Amino acid sequence: MTSSPCMHNTGLPITIKILNSYKLFDPDMLKEFWHPNLVKLIGYCLEGEQLFLVHEFVSNGNLKDLMWSGAIAQLPLVIKVRIVVGIARAIVFLHKTQDEVGPDPNQRGKIDEYRLHRHNILLDEDFTAKLLDYDVTKLVHGHYPNNNELIYDAYYPGFKPLPLRTNLYGFTVVLAEVLTGKLVFYENEAQKIDDFLLQRGKMSLSNIAKCCFEMFDDMDLESKVLTMLGEYEKYIPAIHNEAFTTTNESYISNACGGKAQGTHGHKPTTLLGLGMHAGKDGVKP
Repeated sequence: MTSSPCMHNTGLPITIKILNSYKLFDPDMLKEFWHPNLVKLIGYCLEGEQLFLVHEFVSNGNLKDLMWSGAIAQLPLVIKVRIVVGIARAIVFLHKTQDEVGPDPNQRGKIDEYRLHRHNILLDEDFTAKLLDYDVTKLVHGHYPNNNELIYDAYYPGFKPLPLRTNLYGFTVVLAEVLTGKLVFYENEAQKIDDFLLQRGKMSLSNIAKCCFEMFDDMDLESKVLTMLGEYEKYIPAIHNEAFTTTNESYISNACGGKAQGTHGHKPTTLLGLGMHAGKDGVKP
């Protein structure tokens, strides 16, 4: 549920999550999720067995919708770098926090096994990435679900992007998707993109992803990654044209018997930070 101020330019828009039949609640556990690249928990209220979590409203939507609409592909490289650096910092923070808390003998899953949902990667008005629902997952389950407990996104029968996990490989795939503006559907597709870049004397995206993890606390990480990727944009058209790649729309077209569905059934998305409108035909002012 999303609530907006009653009067224009007043108050703070928020989102509220309601957890029902909730009996155990440890507010100290939520301190684990205080980080600029996680959606901020503003407050909470426990009424009977209902737990209300009040989060900040993140205005620019989620990565899944923006990828399907073509909006990410139209962003300048500096904004793409801001997005991926934020995602990397959030993932590393979650790993470090779990390590500091220590292993839970009752914990059946770990953060690197937990699903990295594209729709839970949100972007604010400045295109800072913020991960969502890791606190809710921990509250509901008491741990991160193991492989058998993963709930997968709903897609049309016959096609869906490659499922990811909250680890280095999952981030590498997201890095490839944000940089190229195309979803990765097959396990070997990110590797083939890496091979394509290596053949042209460029650092692989997997190595750049590893650098993001290793330098996550470097204040100049965005500028360093931007320097690493400075010449990569000129290869993006060639990557799209290579036989091993599949564009979002062509994959949908093949899966739906030759009739492309455009934005995967999503409504057009407004990019508040750049004042642009993203629909099935791309991004327009």
